[in-house]
Amino acid sequence: YKTIPNHSFFNLTILALDLSNNLIENIETNAFEELYDLYSLNLKLNKLKFLPTSHLIYLTELILSSNKFEKINRDMFQNLNDLYTLLLDRNDIREIEENSFNRLLHKLDLSNNQINYLSNSTFENLIKLSMLKLDFNIIDIIEKDYFRRLNKLETLSLRTNQIKLIEKESFINLANVFELNLEQQNLEFLY
Repeated sequence: YKTIPNHSFFNLTILALDLSNNLIENIETNAFEELYDLYSLNLKLNKLKFLPTSHLIYLTELILSSNKFEKINRDMFQNLNDLYTLLLDRNDIREIEENSFNRLLHKLDLSNNQINYLSNSTFENLIKLSMLKLDFNIIDIIEKDYFRRLNKLETLSLRTNQIKLIEKESFINLANVFELNLEQQNLEFLY
């Protein structure tokens, strides 16, 4: 299997690193050590299930689309204080632990996963989030508190899920949303 070993980019000043489409399965803990200027990392189209982020603290863009992530752990992205864009679409994500994302995140794409449940605190601390994509998952209920703290949100896309019920006041705090996509659902009740 393909691994990026420790100190792979030692003594390099890289601003953007594209490692997409390489069938990478493992990245050792110190692989990105001393990449202090790195602001964009593209790991799209690999086979990753985990990403060590301890040396990626200055990233503003992280692309993890089309990998093998199944669960988002609370500590996975917490040290990425400057992260603006996080793309996790086209993975196998089934579970997202509470408060897994950094509060300064602006764009989050979780489309094309296996998410069927969101807790009331999944997105609670994302006070700067402007775009949230949850298309092509298996979400069946939108509870009223899922998006309650996302008052900066402008785009919310839930296209092609299995939503049967949207609870009353689910979108009440989304005053800035100009795009809401609920296309292709199983809606039975919209309160």
